[in-house]
Amino acid sequence: GKSLIIKTKDDVDLDAVWSTGRNEYAGRSTVIIFHGNSCVLDSMYKMAQWYHKYKFNILLITMRGYGDSTGDAVESGETGMIYDVDAAIHYVMATHKVPRDKLIVHGFSLGGALAAIGAYLYDVTLVLDQSFTSPSDVAASIIEKNKILGALVPKWISHGITKGAFPTGTSVANVGKNSDDVDSSPVRDDIETDGLLSLRKVYEIGRNENKLYNNCEVYIFWAKQDVLMKASFAEQFFRARYGVPPNDNPLLKQYTQLKKSRMSELDGPHGCMFCDFKQESENFMNFLIENGFKSNKSSDTDSTSTRSRKPSTLDLEYL
Repeated sequence: GKSLIIKTKDDVDLDAVWSTGRNEYAGRSTVIIFHGNSCVLDSMYKMAQWYHKYKFNILLITMRGYGDSTGDAVESGETGMIYDVDAAIHYVMATHKVPRDKLIVHGFSLGGALAAIGAYLYDVTLVLDQSFTSPSDVAASIIEKNKILGALVPKWISHGITKGAFPTGTSVANVGKNSDDVDSSPVRDDIETDGLLSLRKVYEIGRNENKLYNNCEVYIFWAKQDVLMKASFAEQFFRARYGVPPNDNPLLKQYTQLKKSRMSELDGPHGCMFCDFKQESENFMNFLIENGFKSNKSSDTDSTSTRSRKPSTLDLEYL
């Protein structure tokens, strides 16, 4: 891939790598991978290889305060994360002309919070990979398991949980819908912090009361032996996006089938990678085929078509 620097709107330099598959053309399926804590973009190499095998364009970035990226995650907090995500997605959409319905944001562990921000702002497909619903839920999970806040939870997040450092309602300047750049700008007009509440973002995408979301499907991975991110987080994410189980039997059957096509349990600890699990990788691939990111023809692992349907909905009751 090509190493580059992506500059954010608050003048932070993000270390990044842009990789193209064979025969690049405008509009081809693309993924942005957001790494977890104690990681940098290189940590996501194995995952990137999996996407590259299927001819995805790939953007890997290192979030501010990590690795060779400048900035300070502690000082800028959630606002800084929003700027990082905005810069990464705008780079892909504006520079490489990737449309929303061909873009995936894949967030690994802490990176799931950034990916959720991206899906919420830009109406793109979201992959939550062993991620948390909210910082306070992670803290509660650790206390429940009699664990201490360790390497898997950033010190600036654990400090924020205890000191109230994630204020909500703080307006983020210069991030929002741009009438002069509609194709590569957020779908929301006003962007505010919400305390890293990824579950709330997914819930608002699922409800879609303002009809802003036309592309944002959600896929969820969780790890069976994870002592940090509980399996219930995955269930909450699914229900937030797709609704609670219906009482009607025919609808319940559809709901169950949809759930199987949107979630995978990985038989490993926190930090294991889906690409090491054959059945779960195949299930995820079926999701990509269903949503127009990949052709289902064995001789054609690329996809140029646009989506012919709206995001999944069963007209279910939401939480």
